[in-house]
Amino acid sequence: MKLAVGAVIFAALLLRVGWVAHTHAAHLSVDAGDYDRIAHSIAGGHGYLPSEVGIGPSAYRPPAYPYFLAAIYKATGRGWLVARYIEAALSTLTVVLIGLLAWQLWDRRTALIALALAAVFPPLIMQGTILMSEALLVPLIVGALLLAWKARGSTGRARVWWLIGAGITGGLAAHRRAAVVQHRVAHRNLDVLAAAGRNALIEGGDNSHGTQHARARIADRRARFDGRTVRIAVHAHRASHRLGN
Repeated sequence: MKLAVGAVIFAALLLRVGWVAHTHAAHLSVDAGDYDRIAHSIAGGHGYLPSEVGIGPSAYRPPAYPYFLAAIYKATGRGWLVARYIEAALSTLTVVLIGLLAWQLWDRRTALIALALAAVFPPLIMQGTILMSEALLVPLIVGALLLAWKARGSTGRARVWWLIGAGITGGLAAHRRAAVVQHRVAHRNLDVLAAAGRNALIEGGDNSHGTQHARARIADRRARFDGRTVRIAVHAHRASHRLGN
């Protein structure tokens, strides 16, 4: 079993390093270029620049990933290709965490299967090595789940420490990508409003004041989300032209 686990982990690392080597000449996407620009500014001592994609001063780019990249740039004195190789190792850690989580939830055989699937899953290979914040998000989320599950089966001080670890890891994930929290809250709000509308419909009929109020609130929330999506698309289009020039 240990030999098989080691072979799968080595294969996962080899696939990721091979993918980075194969795509080393690829151009950065708009988001990746934005992260690279901010990280270089931090590493050079010029501070945290506003996003080229965001809408004015905002928290559109949470700090965890840009500072992660900046630390790599500062320590190695090199650019984003080295960062991608480091992300390949981090993506391999994600594979290990997935295997550990499956072991906690089921058994060793299932954990080995999950480990092997994660090792060769193409989106996990590509998303973990393309200079995007998912390189930090995925291992942090899986790590938080693993720590929370360990807390579930523990008691006393051990339980407290597992929960603290899960909270810290989940908090770092939120600092890595605020949209993870924002989108979840937004969808939850829409679910609550939709439920309120259904209840009002059941209690007072289709023309009740409660139903009309709930519909108005849902329409307002959706309009805000759609407007935000359009604004982001416009700024991304403008940023792509600036980066292209």
